[in-house]
Amino acid sequence: MKRRHFVSLVYQVKGRPAELDNTFGPPLKFKAIPDSIRANRPPSEGYQFFGMVEIDSKTGTMNVSHWNAASKKLWEIDLVPE
Repeated sequence: MKRRHFVSLVYQVKGRPAELDNTFGPPLKFKAIPDSIRANRPPSEGYQFFGMVEIDSKTGTMNVSHWNAASKKLWEIDLVPE
């Protein structure tokens, strides 16, 4: 069985976007903040996000999505079992 790893995280250093470290080979699939963002932004500026994972019990397909604080879906991917 092929294993897939899905990691969702805030990738910032001191409130600014950081470069992705390729130590473990993670590809960047989605980024919700601009590179030009100033450090230490408050939640009121809209840079608050959460993720959801749903697994279809019949097919085993895993849907992963990212949402903002206004409940708008920003990105999603379906991971189909092999």
